[in-house]
Amino acid sequence: MAKINEIKSVLTGIANKPPVAVVDANKDDVVKTPLKKEATPVRSELSNFLNTLVEGKDYGYLPNVPKPVLLKQGALRILQFLRCTYTVALVDKTIIPTENLIAYTVSVTIVTAEGQQICQALGSTNSRESKFVKSGYSADNMLITMATKRALVSAVKEIINRQQR
Repeated sequence: MAKINEIKSVLTGIANKPPVAVVDANKDDVVKTPLKKEATPVRSELSNFLNTLVEGKDYGYLPNVPKPVLLKQGALRILQFLRCTYTVALVDKTIIPTENLIAYTVSVTIVTAEGQQICQALGSTNSRESKFVKSGYSADNMLITMATKRALVSAVKEIINRQQR
């Protein structure tokens, strides 16, 4: 597994590379408010918007986890509200056939409508996680999608935390 300094050096390097994919989260039917440094007006609008998230669709509960967790759909709705998009870059792919291991690490960067990068987060997954071992699945697409979801949700949660300070 990579050490934290190796991950930091990779992230520094990928910041200057073009993204693997760009996903536009803007929709015309959503109230659009740009993410601003002036936290007071945006904070109240964001808080009001967060109250409109739907349980089971935008957030949910996991067994043995007392607090609700943000789901991908909710993260995308929050990005739409903030008029942000995100890019995904592959940071690491590890394949060890003799150990039946496939692992992915991706980086998600959140970008404002003006093109300013405001947050970056990592997400990873591997074929040894219980959900993949039990089901017998370890398809590359499933693994990289899970890593991307984790990074996206992490980045959106970081933006929310910054706005609510």
